[in-house]
Amino acid sequence: MKKIIILNHGLQISGVSRALVNLANVLAAQGHDVTIKLEIPNFTLAAELDSRVKCGLFLKEWRLLGMRIPGFLRLYQLFLKMQYRIAPKVLHRMIVGKGYDVEIAFNRGAAARIIAATDTGAKKLVWVHSDFLRCQNPLAGFASLGEAHKAYAQFDHILCLSKQSELSFRQLLGDYDSITMSCNVLNAERIREKADSVRLEKENKTLCAVGRVC
Repeated sequence: MKKIIILNHGLQISGVSRALVNLANVLAAQGHDVTIKLEIPNFTLAAELDSRVKCGLFLKEWRLLGMRIPGFLRLYQLFLKMQYRIAPKVLHRMIVGKGYDVEIAFNRGAAARIIAATDTGAKKLVWVHSDFLRCQNPLAGFASLGEAHKAYAQFDHILCLSKQSELSFRQLLGDYDSITMSCNVLNAERIREKADSVRLEKENKTLCAVGRVC
């Protein structure tokens, strides 16, 4: 069993969040101790996590005698605005700490900046879900291209989801021996159940688009 922590932006309805839920559930089913910590307080897909997966915000909510302290979310929003002024090693101690065998940044931005700063000896992984030459703000969380380059160099594995994401990452940030291509984990059984739950009987052809419209 390995102790694994995964940082992500949130668990809002999105392809990245869905992939995270699938990955965490597979790891938990394999007997690993899995913790997810989120940057923003959006837990929409948390109900689909395996009950063994622990999930919370970057900072643990303060409680007094088990009771929620009013105003925590307001103070937490202030922390989010200030976090990029805090040294990543300090953030790592605040958010991750020690004791994990594997530390994963499941997205760019704060997650990548924090996990790159670990000095605990844990394996460090980062996921690249996007085409860095086309997506909005590929260097989110970093003050400069140079800072991002140094941070990504700290990862043991940089996992790109497609050949195009790998090529664009290399073009923007340079070549790393740690870059590999890896597909997202899919829950094939759930997909089949969803497909079998709907029956369309039409004479005309039906076109299906897969993805979000936003």
